[in-house]
Amino acid sequence: MAFAISVLVAIASCIGLAASFIQPPLDLHELYRIANWTRTAGFWFLGSYLIAGFTFLGAAGTSTTVKTSDWESRGLKVIFMVCFLVVMFSPHTYVYPEAAGWITKSKAGTFSISSDVAKEYLWRAVRMWSAIPLSLSLLVIAFTREFTRQAPH
Repeated sequence: MAFAISVLVAIASCIGLAASFIQPPLDLHELYRIANWTRTAGFWFLGSYLIAGFTFLGAAGTSTTVKTSDWESRGLKVIFMVCFLVVMFSPHTYVYPEAAGWITKSKAGTFSISSDVAKEYLWRAVRMWSAIPLSLSLLVIAFTREFTRQAPH
C-alpha cells in the first residue's frame, strides 16, 4: 500500500515540478489556489511520511536493515541533492491577494508586489512543495521495494 501511494505522490509531484518550470498561463487567483493546495498537501505528505517512518521503525525494532544496490543508492542521492537544491534556491515568501493587489510577507516585513512578482513567488512555492514530497516518495518507493525483496518468504 505504501508503495502504491508513494508512486501516486511521485507522479503528482513530478507534474507539479514540471508545471512550476513550464509555468502555463493561469489566472493569478487560480495559481494562488494551486499554490495553497500544494503547500497543504506537501505538509500532509511530509507529516504522514514522518509518522509512518517512525511507526515502522518502532514496530520493526532495531534489527531492520535494508540495503539498496549501488546504482539505486547513487540515483537516490542525486535526486535528493537536486530536490534539496530546488528547495534551497527557491526562497519561499508568503504571497496573498489584497484588495489593491498582491502582498508578500516575509521576515523582512510585509510589502506590496506586482502581479509578475506574485506569479513568480507562487510558482516557486509550487516548485518547493512538489520537490519535498517527490524526494520522500522516491525514498519510500526504494525502501519498500528493497524491503519486500529482502523479507523472508
